[in-house]
Amino acid sequence: MTALLLLDVAINKKWPGEKLPHGDARWANHTGSFHKERHSIDSLAQCVTQDGCAFSAVMKDGYRKEDNFISAQHIALDDDRGTQESSIDALAEDPFIADRAAFLYASPSSRPEHPKSRIVFILDKPFTDPVAYRTAQEAMVWKFGATDPQVKEPARFFYGRPNADHIRLGNVLY
Repeated sequence: MTALLLLDVAINKKWPGEKLPHGDARWANHTGSFHKERHSIDSLAQCVTQDGCAFSAVMKDGYRKEDNFISAQHIALDDDRGTQESSIDALAEDPFIADRAAFLYASPSSRPEHPKSRIVFILDKPFTDPVAYRTAQEAMVWKFGATDPQVKEPARFFYGRPNADHIRLGNVLY
């Protein structure tokens, strides 16, 4: 029997499911409201895909910027192609994703006729060096060339989506 994997991740519960527009006066408050929580794959998936909370690497003082990086035990990819190939169902059929991803969910801007998805990998142990974390993220972006290359930023966050279509795979990436 394997032990339950728990990971530290920064969660933002402000304005769940709402994507703040560029220049919104709430940005500073949002950026400084990521708080460390301990989650299992299931509880993180619940928080992101049902409650709609945003998530990020753990940062000092809960303020999201690269200089504040403490750790990250996830890699997330953002597939915004808007084609059937970027749907959660199609992505879940990719052998690498099927064998190694923890969960996938429809991103906040996804529509049935224009699907956009997030792929979340949970790692067996956290990165504590932002340069090494960036390198790992860059490798995943390279592997899945159609995904957004901006996810390589160690302080990158991902919006959740309340009641999102999602697929739980439950895998850990070693």
